[in-house]
Amino acid sequence: MRKQVSRWVAIYAFCIGLRPVRRAYVLSFFASPSRARVAGGIVVAMSGWRMLNQPDATSSGAAKPEPRTVDVSPAARLLPLTMR
Repeated sequence: MRKQVSRWVAIYAFCIGLRPVRRAYVLSFFASPSRARVAGGIVVAMSGWRMLNQPDATSSGAAKPEPRTVDVSPAARLLPLTMR
Protein backbone atom coordinates (compact mmCIF):
# COMPACT_ATOMS: atom_id res chain seq x y z
CA MET A 1 0.00 0.00 0.00
CA ARG A 2 2.83 2.40 0.88
CA LYS A 3 4.52 1.82 -2.48
CA GLN A 4 1.27 2.49 -4.35
CA VAL A 5 0.58 5.71 -2.40
CA SER A 6 4.13 6.96 -2.90
CA ARG A 7 3.87 6.30 -6.64
CA TRP A 8 0.66 8.33 -6.92
CA VAL A 9 2.07 11.14 -4.80
CA ALA A 10 5.10 11.30 -7.11
CA ILE A 11 2.88 11.41 -10.19
CA TYR A 12 0.74 14.21 -8.77
CA ALA A 13 3.80 16.14 -7.63
CA PHE A 14 5.24 15.89 -11.15
CA CYS A 15 1.98 17.16 -12.65
CA ILE A 16 1.89 20.07 -10.22
CA GLY A 17 5.50 20.85 -11.08
CA LEU A 18 4.49 21.26 -14.72
CA ARG A 19 2.16 24.13 -13.77
CA PRO A 20 4.50 26.91 -15.04
CA VAL A 21 4.89 25.13 -18.38
CA ARG A 22 1.12 24.77 -18.76
CA ARG A 23 0.60 28.41 -17.77
CA ALA A 24 3.07 29.57 -20.42
CA TYR A 25 1.33 27.41 -23.03
CA VAL A 26 -2.11 28.80 -22.14
CA LEU A 27 -0.85 32.38 -22.17
CA SER A 28 0.85 31.86 -25.54
CA PHE A 29 -2.42 30.42 -26.84
CA PHE A 30 -4.35 33.53 -25.81
CA ALA A 31 -1.38 35.75 -26.83
CA SER A 32 -1.74 38.07 -23.82
CA PRO A 33 -2.73 37.90 -20.16
CA SER A 34 -5.61 40.29 -20.75
CA ARG A 35 -7.21 37.89 -23.23
CA ALA A 36 -6.85 35.07 -20.71
CA ARG A 37 -8.60 37.22 -18.10
CA VAL A 38 -11.44 37.94 -20.51
CA ALA A 39 -11.78 34.23 -21.30
CA GLY A 40 -11.77 33.41 -17.57
CA GLY A 41 -14.42 36.05 -16.96
CA ILE A 42 -16.59 34.51 -19.66
CA VAL A 43 -16.24 31.09 -18.06
CA VAL A 44 -17.18 32.48 -14.63
CA ALA A 45 -20.15 34.38 -16.11
CA MET A 46 -21.42 31.26 -17.90
CA SER A 47 -21.10 29.23 -14.71
CA GLY A 48 -22.99 31.87 -12.74
CA TRP A 49 -25.73 32.08 -15.36
CA ARG A 50 -26.13 28.30 -15.28
CA MET A 51 -26.38 28.38 -11.46
CA LEU A 52 -29.03 31.11 -11.60
CA ASN A 53 -31.17 29.19 -14.07
CA GLN A 54 -31.10 25.75 -12.49
CA PRO A 55 -34.24 24.57 -10.67
CA ASP A 56 -34.57 25.46 -7.01
CA ALA A 57 -33.57 22.61 -4.72
CA THR A 58 -35.96 23.76 -1.98
CA SER A 59 -39.07 23.61 -4.16
CA SER A 60 -41.85 21.27 -3.05
CA GLY A 61 -41.43 19.04 -6.10
CA ALA A 62 -37.78 18.31 -5.41
CA ALA A 63 -37.02 15.01 -3.70
CA LYS A 64 -34.76 15.02 -0.68
CA PRO A 65 -31.38 13.55 -1.51
CA GLU A 66 -30.54 10.26 0.12
CA PRO A 67 -27.38 10.22 2.25
CA ARG A 68 -24.61 8.38 0.49
CA THR A 69 -21.67 6.49 1.80
CA VAL A 70 -18.53 6.64 -0.24
CA ASP A 71 -16.00 3.87 0.01
CA VAL A 72 -12.59 5.47 -0.39
CA SER A 73 -9.39 3.52 -0.35
CA PRO A 74 -6.64 4.62 2.04
CA ALA A 75 -4.50 5.57 -0.95
CA ALA A 76 -7.15 7.99 -2.22
CA ARG A 77 -7.31 9.68 1.18
CA LEU A 78 -3.56 10.30 1.22
CA LEU A 79 -3.24 11.75 -2.30
CA PRO A 80 -4.11 15.32 -1.26
CA LEU A 81 -0.79 15.31 0.60
CA THR A 82 0.78 16.14 -2.76
CA MET A 83 -0.85 19.55 -2.71
CA ARG A 84 0.84 20.64 0.54
